[in-house]
Amino acid sequence: MKKISKKKIWQTLSAKVVHKNPWYRIVQEKFVLPAQRVGSYFIIEPHGTGKSVMIVAAVDHRMLFVKQYRYVQKQWTLELPMGGVEKGEATRAAAQRELMQESGYKARNLKKHETFWPLSGPLYERCSIYLASNLIPTTTAKPDETEVGIHTVWIPVDKVYRMVDAGKITDGQTLATLALVRNRIISQK
Repeated sequence: MKKISKKKIWQTLSAKVVHKNPWYRIVQEKFVLPAQRVGSYFIIEPHGTGKSVMIVAAVDHRMLFVKQYRYVQKQWTLELPMGGVEKGEATRAAAQRELMQESGYKARNLKKHETFWPLSGPLYERCSIYLASNLIPTTTAKPDETEVGIHTVWIPVDKVYRMVDAGKITDGQTLATLALVRNRIISQK
């Protein structure tokens, strides 16, 4: 069996944007594999930046969630505040903006925790997790038009992880984030 270099096994031949809207774009890339097989791949790139943020706010042993309607699932979901990073925007600024937009809170302290790839196959998105503390209420949340009805829910940390174990929290990015911050959040009790 021929050994394949771990550095770069797919060679990109071309790339073009085939769809674009305010939230993401789809790029079609033509490629060739080491065996000279040519193919096509469609990549989803959020906000044209490939970056997003998740915000974990835990205050007095409670964690801040937002409940919002998700069109694709046709149901309300319980999620951590999250959103895309706009072109030219720093991830920290995006985290503060999304927290205020979705929950109506501003964090006096916002610290980057970790990054992860939410869906490695078709999605080019690097997600940065921020830990928010010393929250202060702003005038009101200002959700965008797709977030009508969004509202905040405070849940005790112990209950959050019981809800995860019971399958009550189902959003993949929220689940990944909760797993990545679990030891830090639980040690704050």
